[in-house]
Amino acid sequence: MEPLHKTLSMLEEVCGQNESTILVSRMKRIDTIINKLRRPGYNFTLSTLRDIAGCRLIVRCSQDF
Repeated sequence: MEPLHKTLSMLEEVCGQNESTILVSRMKRIDTIINKLRRPGYNFTLSTLRDIAGCRLIVRCSQDF
């Protein structure tokens, strides 16, 4: 999952020093991928799935909107 690792590294560089940020990542479970590939009415293939990994950056929001 090189793209995920590169993305996490870039986000850590930008936000890693800020203690109010939370950075998490996840990999989709194999059974979830298989279920998605078998979903009726959809034409997914393993090479066309785009959401098998992801990351989330949570930041504190200013109260001034």
